[in-house]
Order: sequence, then structure tokens, then C-alpha cells
Amino acid sequence: VGNAMDRILDYSFLSLTTAADMLDEKARSGDPIITYHTEEKPVNPKPHEITTLKLNNNAISSLESLGSVVSQLLWFPEKLTMLDLSFNVLTVIPEELVQLPSVGVLYLHGNNIQKLAQVDKLSQLPQLKSLTLNGNELEKTPGAWRGRRSGDAECFCLFQQEKDLLNKKRLKYGGMRGPSGV
Repeated sequence: VGNAMDRILDYSFLSLTTAADMLDEKARSGDPIITYHTEEKPVNPKPHEITTLKLNNNAISSLESLGSVVSQLLWFPEKLTMLDLSFNVLTVIPEELVQLPSVGVLYLHGNNIQKLAQVDKLSQLPQLKSLTLNGNELEKTPGAWRGRRSGDAECFCLFQQEKDLLNKKRLKYGGMRGPSGV
């Protein structure tokens, strides 16, 4: 059985601008399906099935064709449970994310998402339990956020009305981890 690192396909820090760029780049770690030069999926699952896709710290502004690209890269795209899109240049929450219904952890912090209403799209992700949005323009929306200190990390929480709305949509918001991991 592979270790946790075997389950990560890492395309971080590669200056990607779209999801399709993954098809032209070598992953920093992990083995995408195209490495095996075959279209057939294995009869027996690989011991290190990819469950995490890291696209953080790029210049991604579009996730057009994300579902198609993920299907070309992963043996079992339906097992993708964590997607890291932090520190890109997304201005909206892309509709394409709903093509990945098993994602339970989604990092969108450090982008340029401007409208809180964008979060509504994520209600179509039935497994979504954890979401980061700190460091986006929507933090500046008057009345949308309140800050509180938690150790050295600045935490942002939605006001109760938005929390209730999002909880109904199966989203869980808690304190956001700061750079020190606190």
C-alpha cells in the first residue's frame, strides 16, 4: 500500500494559467495516467490512487475543461477528494468545480474572488466539508466578514446569516489556518 504522498498529484509552482496546461507539464510529484501511455484503466486499483490534486501557486485564471483534464490524468477521478487552487488569479468560483462531486476539501484562499454569492455554486458539491476563502477580495465586502484572532493566525468567519445559509448547503466554515499552520 502506498503512503499519503503517493496519493498527491502536484502541479504547484509551474506557472500554469489553465487546467489544460496540466497536460503539457510534468507533475512535481505523483503519477498521472498519461505517464503509463495507455487509455485502459487497471483491473485492480493501483495502491497509490490519487486523491489530492495540487494546483496552488500558479497563475490559473480559468478552469475550463477541468473535468475532462482530470479524467485524462487520473486513473480514478471519482476518488479525488481534495483540490488545492490556492494562490492563483481566479476572480470567480468556476462552474467546472461541480464536475468533481467527490471533492470534500477545497482550498481557494489567496485568489481574487470578489463576490460572496459565488460560494452558492459550491452547494452542488455534496461531499464538500471544508473550504478556505481567506485572502480573496470578498473579504472586503462590508458586513460579510468579521475578524477574530486565534493565536497568531487571523481568522475570518461568515456572519451567522451566511453561516446558516451555507450550512444548509452542506458547507462547513471554521477558522482559517494562517501561514504558520495555527
